[in-house]
Amino acid sequence: MQKLTTTTHRRPNGSARRTIAAHVDEAAVIGVDRLVERGIFVNRSHAIDAAIALLLRKYAELLGKEVCNSGDSGTQGRGA
Repeated sequence: MQKLTTTTHRRPNGSARRTIAAHVDEAAVIGVDRLVERGIFVNRSHAIDAAIALLLRKYAELLGKEVCNSGDSGTQGRGA
């Protein structure tokens, strides 16, 4: 079995960004692509980052503030 690899990227503010892989339904990909086409997000990565930020906010009480307050929400697309 092939080992999954992740990469780390640095943001301008110095926080680390990691690449992860996910399997999603075709309908989800189409929906995300439409949001990108309409200028809501700059690209798929920003849209998914915003979705993860919403998920973390929803479960903030379970995770603790240190997880939920790290990084940007990803909503700084062209139209947001």
